[in-house]
Amino acid sequence: MELNGGLPEWLWCHERWKTQQQYQFHLRLRYKRQSLPAKLPRTTKFWIRMPNWLGDVVMTFPLLDAIRRGRPDASLTLLAKPGFQELLLNLGTSDGFIALPSGIEGNSSQAFLKHRREYPSLIINFANSLRSDLECFGLGAPRRYGVCLAGRKRPLLTHSYDPTHSHTEEGREIHQVRLWEQMLQYFGLDQELNLSPIVLPAEKNPAKIGIMPGSANNPSKCWPLENWKDLIKSIQSNNKEVQINVFGASAEASLANSIASEFSESKVVNRCGKTNLWQLAQELSTCIWVIGNDSGGMHLSNALGVPSIVLFGPTQSTCTKPIFDSPLTILEDAFASPTESVNAICEKVFRTEPVSDLSVQFN
Repeated sequence: MELNGGLPEWLWCHERWKTQQQYQFHLRLRYKRQSLPAKLPRTTKFWIRMPNWLGDVVMTFPLLDAIRRGRPDASLTLLAKPGFQELLLNLGTSDGFIALPSGIEGNSSQAFLKHRREYPSLIINFANSLRSDLECFGLGAPRRYGVCLAGRKRPLLTHSYDPTHSHTEEGREIHQVRLWEQMLQYFGLDQELNLSPIVLPAEKNPAKIGIMPGSANNPSKCWPLENWKDLIKSIQSNNKEVQINVFGASAEASLANSIASEFSESKVVNRCGKTNLWQLAQELSTCIWVIGNDSGGMHLSNALGVPSIVLFGPTQSTCTKPIFDSPLTILEDAFASPTESVNAICEKVFRTEPVSDLSVQFN
């Protein structure tokens, strides 16, 4: 590789600058950037251990984008569950993908550990578990970063961010994305987060509304079955041309069947468990509205720019609500007042132009 300017730029791009050993500057090009070419070859290997749940994975998207802009000389490879591969690569979130092993022993683990021969420069671990730390340690990266929350120890990380003094603002917890952003800033990130949605080239179906009545990681987040039935009846009484599409994971099929069984198949289509994540993204992109519990699917809908209504009850939206700049309504009291919530949803859905609620701005 030849760079205009010679040896200094070569040293930078091959991580030979002494300053690159300082963790505070790893996520930015601090020195000699003005002498570097406009477009750098992405030769430095940054690997990202992704979270395990869809909602958390989606919330990393603006952070991945910021890392790529801060280090245009680095390629990003995502370490994630195999089910995320098609979605993540098709959405253009990274340069590569490595599937996580199914367990810490066995053939899949041995195949995974062979990737250590690719010599990643660093690994950022967005997960918060001993298993994820063991995976990162086994890959042999000389730098392994993550958040160390109060009461936890993560000795397998080489550097950890302690949010004790900065994860609250005026005594109030902040959003998970802001916590991760603070961690990346601790390691040198100097880029603002871009919260623009990732809009797929899909044609909207003006009669298609999606609902997500399940929640894979916490059943207590699920709005009661009868509320969903009442909502569908109310929507159909407002517009008989509307078609409801029920989405969700295979584990939520029983709930979806219970809802769909009371309605005509032409009016309520049960797609639960019949799509992978990439197919789900494509389906959601054709909806004019998506309504659901606090779940990963609703984060995906919001990330795709689809007008979304999220029902909160046992959990609060402060730290986990969707964060992209898309039309979004949060109903905090959906469980306490289901009738009022049904009316509020119908009022929102049948407005001529969906708008974002000022009350749910991301912070």
